[in-house]
Amino acid sequence: MARQARTIIPGQAMHVLVRGNNRETIFLNGEDRRQYLDWLREAAKQFGSAVHAFALMPNHAHL
Repeated sequence: MARQARTIIPGQAMHVLVRGNNRETIFLNGEDRRQYLDWLREAAKQFGSAVHAFALMPNHAHL
């Protein structure tokens, strides 16, 4: 059975989880984390979004 579509309310905060395939490591070192944060900063600016908090773990990220 297909997953139910998410309800998106403009202006409402969301929790986003990004995880590697099969829970594999996605951040190997500090440079990987810095690059990800640079991309995140650029994307947030481009799309007019705000990132209020984040947590970068070796195999996943919470936004």
